[in-house]
Amino acid sequence: MGLPVVWTEKPEHTWQRYTARDQHTSSSCIFHSIAKALETFLGEVVSARPYFWRQNYPHRGASLQNGCDIAKNRHFPTEADEPSMGMEEKDMNVIKALKTSVAGLGYKFPNFKNIDEIAEAVQAYGQCVITFGSNNNEYTRMPIYYGGKAEWFHAICAVDFTLINGKKVLICEDSVGKNTSPDGSRLITEDFWKHRGTGAVYFTGATSVAKLQLTLREVMLQLIELLKKKLSTLTSEKK
Repeated sequence: MGLPVVWTEKPEHTWQRYTARDQHTSSSCIFHSIAKALETFLGEVVSARPYFWRQNYPHRGASLQNGCDIAKNRHFPTEADEPSMGMEEKDMNVIKALKTSVAGLGYKFPNFKNIDEIAEAVQAYGQCVITFGSNNNEYTRMPIYYGGKAEWFHAICAVDFTLINGKKVLICEDSVGKNTSPDGSRLITEDFWKHRGTGAVYFTGATSVAKLQLTLREVMLQLIELLKKKLSTLTSEKK
C-alpha cells in the first residue's frame, strides 16, 4: 500500500479538514462518506444523491460494496448539481435522473481489524471509509467502548490520524451528530475500533468526467429500471 505509518501527536490545527456534511434524518451515511472520500481527491463537494440507486432500495442504509460499485461504475454528481445535504430519507429516496460527473477510479478493502492498515490507506490516498456499530451513550466526539451490543451502525470517513495521550486515533469526519461533535469531527481510538469496527474501504483515485447529458429516452429508461426494481421489492414484501 505504501510506507509504514509513523504515529505521532499532531496539533489539532494541522488536521486535514474537508466540507462539513449533513445527512439529516436519512440513512445515507455510506454515500455521504464515499462522497467525502471522492472530495479528498478533487477538492469539489460531491453529492450523496445516488443513495436511491442502492441494491436494497427502498430499505434504509446500504453496503460498502454497493456504494463503491456505484461510485466506480455509475458515478456521483456534485453537490452543486444534485443537492443531498440536510435531506430526509423520503427525499433521498425520490427516483430521478441524475447528472453525474465524479467517478471513483478504483477501491480496495484493507484488513479493517488492523488500525495501522487504515492509517496507511489514509497516508497513501488521503481517506478511508470505515463502518462500525455503537450506541448513543458511548458516541461522543471521541467514542468510548462501554460493552454491550451495538444499537445502530454507521459509516464515516477517516481523513487523518494522530496520537492523543499516547493512543492511536483515526481523525474522521462525520455526517451526523452535531450535538456530540459540533465541528463534525469524530476521533476513533484503537480500543473503540477493536471492539466496534465492522469494515473499511479506500479509493485509489477519482476523476471528473463529462457531465452525463441524458436524452429523454435515456431518462425514461433509467426511471423504468428503477421503478421495476421498486415494484419487485414491494411484490416480494407482500408474499
